[in-house]
Amino acid sequence: MSSNDSLRSRIEERVNTLGISPITLAKSAGLERGYINDLLIGRKKSIRGDKLNIVAKALQCDPEYLLLEQDEVRKHKVIEKIEFGGVCEAGVWRSASLSNQNSGKSVPIEPDPRFPHLRNIAFDVRGNSFAAEGISDGMTVAGIALDEWTQTIGPLSTGMIVVAHANRADGSEFELSLRRVSVKPNGISLSVRPTDPTLEFPSIDVGNDVKIVAVITRAVRLFLDVEAPL
Repeated sequence: MSSNDSLRSRIEERVNTLGISPITLAKSAGLERGYINDLLIGRKKSIRGDKLNIVAKALQCDPEYLLLEQDEVRKHKVIEKIEFGGVCEAGVWRSASLSNQNSGKSVPIEPDPRFPHLRNIAFDVRGNSFAAEGISDGMTVAGIALDEWTQTIGPLSTGMIVVAHANRADGSEFELSLRRVSVKPNGISLSVRPTDPTLEFPSIDVGNDVKIVAVITRAVRLFLDVEAPL
């Protein structure tokens, strides 16, 4: 087997193992959308040195594995962390002075394997304003920063789950909450999804005082504090 065939075989094995399309993997790594697919079909015969590490990270393996210099997918497993963005709790307004208190904090969750090179952010969930979607008090949600999502993946669409940051008109307080997107002709409306009929939260519209922070792609339940060592 030639070195080109060996490289292609290793890439194909990783793509199949991850179960993610070559186009999605390439876009998530900041590569041209057809880059990994071109390697698979032989249009590209090799990977330039400056892109080898990028492709390997997208495929969640060591560069040496792709080059057949080692048999282990990863010699040393690195436990990664992602940025912690704060606490989502619909209806709870916090002092604006606390808006930057989570700067520098992280959560022991690996980046979403579908989007490893995009800015992954995690949020703790308090309350049950989104229980209808299976997201309950005490869980952690994680997603992709809105600007990187729209630049790399595409525009928002109805049904997506996002984290919204709302400010009081005077800027004194803010609310961070999980919301469901509804794209309308005149803008974007955001609503909650409780199962308890006694929980009532008004829908909000994206505008000067309401911004979308991240598009949520997964939800988990963690049993470690964000500050705790692994």
